[in-house]
Amino acid sequence: LGDVYKRQIYTIEINGKRERFRRIKEVIKIFPERKKEIMSFQKKNKLKNDNEGIIQVIQYISSL
Repeated sequence: LGDVYKRQIYTIEINGKRERFRRIKEVIKIFPERKKEIMSFQKKNKLKNDNEGIIQVIQYISSL
């Protein structure tokens, strides 16, 4: 039947609470107050929902 593709699950801890996500849109749900900035950063840098793109978004948020 072919290989089943599974997305990696990432975890981030914010104020003692763990949040799980798989995609950049889920990161935006965790940081709704940063939605415009995250979307602009994603578009400007042409980031995809792969490991590299998600890590860049998290690093960007950490720098704000």
